Amino acid sequence: MTGLVQDPRKSCLRIEDEADNTLKHLNTQRHSRILCDVVLIVDGEEFPAHKGVLAAHSKFFLTMFTTDMLEKGETRTCINCVSATAMRSLLEFMYGGHLQIHLDNVVELLEASDFLFVAKVKRACCEFLESTVDLENCLTILSIADALCCDGLSRAITKYINQKFTEFAKTEVFLRSGFDNVRKFLSSDDVNVENEEKILEILVDWIKYDPERRKCCKFELFKLVRLPFIPASRLQDLKELATTDIAQSCPQETKKTAARKYYSSVEVIMVTGGCNDSTILSSSCCFIPVVNKWVLLSNMKVPRWRHQMLVLGDQLLVLGGLRDVCVKEPFTPFVEMFSRQSNSWDPVLHQPEVRDVEIDSFCAVSTGNKVLVVGGINSGVNNCTSCVYSIEGSSRTALLSALSVPRAGHCLVTSGERTYAIGGFQTPFTGTMSEGLRSVECYGLEQDTWNRVQPMNERRLFAAAVYLNDKIFVFGGCDGHSILSSCEVYDAKLDQWQYISPMLVTRMKHSAAVCGGKIYVIGGVNARAGPGLRTVECYVPEEDRWTKVPDMQSGRFDHQSSVTNLGYKFLVHAMENNDE
Repeated sequence: MTGLVQDPRKSCLRIEDEADNTLKHLNTQRHSRILCDVVLIVDGEEFPAHKGVLAAHSKFFLTMFTTDMLEKGETRTCINCVSATAMRSLLEFMYGGHLQIHLDNVVELLEASDFLFVAKVKRACCEFLESTVDLENCLTILSIADALCCDGLSRAITKYINQKFTEFAKTEVFLRSGFDNVRKFLSSDDVNVENEEKILEILVDWIKYDPERRKCCKFELFKLVRLPFIPASRLQDLKELATTDIAQSCPQETKKTAARKYYSSVEVIMVTGGCNDSTILSSSCCFIPVVNKWVLLSNMKVPRWRHQMLVLGDQLLVLGGLRDVCVKEPFTPFVEMFSRQSNSWDPVLHQPEVRDVEIDSFCAVSTGNKVLVVGGINSGVNNCTSCVYSIEGSSRTALLSALSVPRAGHCLVTSGERTYAIGGFQTPFTGTMSEGLRSVECYGLEQDTWNRVQPMNERRLFAAAVYLNDKIFVFGGCDGHSILSSCEVYDAKLDQWQYISPMLVTRMKHSAAVCGGKIYVIGGVNARAGPGLRTVECYVPEEDRWTKVPDMQSGRFDHQSSVTNLGYKFLVHAMENNDE
């Protein structure tokens, strides 16, 4: 049969059934037309048989010969929808208990056994087809199974395709397949894909295979892509392929927000440490934007506040900060790393030379495979120094050019090529809040120089900042007198700051992180004496709009947040534990 060409080693299935001497004698009588009480006429060919034998193997014949059907008393009966070849094979099985199934007759036998309700043969045909499945014939077998209501076979083939979906999607069979098949798999929770980006790539490739014919259905299929699980930068494929209306409508039309079962990871916002009123925290948690839910994670080895957190390669690190005076550990690790597999924090093997954890209000970012540390307060003096180190090998620390002014409580963001130190304060606290700085400096690692750029519109210390789409967004903070809700954005190309919509809540000592093209502002304080805020709000840059999102389990300030990927199965387990 077309679509079922297979390995010859799997080309035949022989099934045997117990046939007693009585059936053997009846089979001999059948061939000699002795004592036969019915003749089956199939495709013009006559098959003498015994009604009792037929009824014992087939519910079709049992019903025909024992109910008030017209054929009940007939001695000659026409059988439609079955070929003579298939009828001959089925009679040999009923009388002799043996049947050979191979690629040339399996579909014919399956159709006949389904029509005549010969369950044992139908089951054997399904088992044979399942044993021959591969990426080239799986859709053919699936269509046969669905057409003949072979539910077990259909489930088995669907499971096979789901497990090999990434590989299957590259075949000509998939690329030539129709809308219904593509919709079936894209809407499934069970397709085995590493992430939702792969689903988008598969759909794009399928549409590109025959763009003219498929443009009418791409809108319906794009709605099956679970966009919240795709980084905004990767959605450019959708914008290029779809019309503007479709590209803009898809996020609103997408109703599926549950993760597929086989995602390797999901993007989350990790939050660590900080203070809650008078307590320095070692706790960590994460926010999962696609399900709008907070999940508690394991504690760091030591409590930390005014520390830093960043992603270096595939590692999530926390660095330095202030610690609880009650900690009795003889050595406090400057750098701890989070294990995504075991949900635990451990010191990195190679600690930097800067081992003193009590550096206050410094900032750090990752640049390539190194960590850039800038400013802060050490021994009561504000630093204007900056240094870079690696957590691999010897972890030697290299001093870099100094800031033009000492800074602490500032923000530090990087584009990769350039790093910006923003605001902060210049002199340590002396009982009252220091004046915030408006100034901003830009550092180039290759040139090892800091240069002044356009200052902000307002003074800000203990603000939060992120880098997104070639722009720097700064949120809240304190000007030295009042806690702010105002926000600004810097365009490096224009060297210009401008205001954007203010936050819903005044905040300082909060954190901010970018996830899915949106900016999440988390915690902080709206009064100098606290307490820590539980509230979280989300900024949508394209709309210059703020929305509320679920609160953290508890308030915190002087904490840190960073975006990373955590295993889907791990998060499901963590959410289940949190719900207990």
